Parts: sequence; structure tokens; C-alpha cells
Amino acid sequence: MPGIAEGRLEDRRYQSEIAAECLRQNTLVILPTGLGKTAVALLAAARVLSEGKKVLMLAPTKPLVDQHSEYFSSMLDGISVGMLNGQMRPPKRAAVIAGSRFTVSTPQSVSNDLDNGVYDLSGFGMVIFDEAHRATGNYDYVNVARYIPTGCRTLGMTASPRERCLQDRGGLQEPGPGEDRDAHRGRP
Repeated sequence: MPGIAEGRLEDRRYQSEIAAECLRQNTLVILPTGLGKTAVALLAAARVLSEGKKVLMLAPTKPLVDQHSEYFSSMLDGISVGMLNGQMRPPKRAAVIAGSRFTVSTPQSVSNDLDNGVYDLSGFGMVIFDEAHRATGNYDYVNVARYIPTGCRTLGMTASPRERCLQDRGGLQEPGPGEDRDAHRGRP
């Protein structure tokens, strides 16, 4: 796969098939722990990056942000990976967004910056929500989803059962029969 460091990712057909689906439509990936949700995100992100678009990955805790930043930095060949956190001043976060092709952050920093017009998500081709089952109610994932531009894919990842992910239809939602998938991206 272009953009992924050679020999670093074991080829697993089911991961490639899920990643391909993530590129066709907004997707919630529900896999048990250890089956490679992050590898699926890597495969999908590498394709988006190869098309000249940026990728934003959100994770609910700083340790997960650190872990994802390290993983994607080591796996994406020649791609600048930036990391945002709440200790950075907004202009610094805007500089990281501008200078990185792949950015990892907690949702709170991005949500606040988007609300305050510090930057926007134009130029992004994918937003990845790790632990997507949290995307309900007033959680910052829901607010960030409101700013995702048309045509930008969303990829949610969780190990939680489907029923738990869809309990609160106020967050990232699955469309009902005959409904447009893009109408269920957490937008009002």
C-alpha cells in the first residue's frame, strides 16, 4: 500500500476489505480488541493521504493520542504526523494542523478550536473517531462531526457491541432503511 512503510504491516484480507469499505462510505468498525481496528484505520488513511487529502484522528485520552501518534508516525512513510493537546495555545495547534498531513488529538482541543474559528477541516479527506461508542450526547466527538465538510469520510472504531454504539441516536448514527448515510454524521 502506498504511504505505508514497507514490511511494517501484516497483510490481512479482512482488514483490507474493511478499509476499502471505509473509503466508499462513512463506516463504524466494530471489532474485538486485538483484531486490528487501528490497522484498518492505517490502510484507509494511507489511501486518503495518497490522494492529497489530510486525515484527523481523534482519541478520548492523552495516552491514546500518544499511542496513535507513535504508531502512525512509525507506519506512515514520509507523512508528517502532528499531535495536538490542550496544553498548546490555539495558534500553535493551528500551525500543527497546517503543517501536518495526519493529525492526532483529543476531541476537546479540536472541538474548541473549531467553535472558535482557529482553523477548519477543509482539506481533510477523513476523520477517524477512536472509541466511537463515546460519540453521543454532548461528547466533543458530536460537535466535531458538525464541522466535517461534505465529501470527507468518517471512520468510527470501537470494540463495543453494536447496540451500545447506537443507543443514543443523538451522536454518530447509523441510517435507517432508505436514508442517506451522510445525513447521519452527527450533524444537526
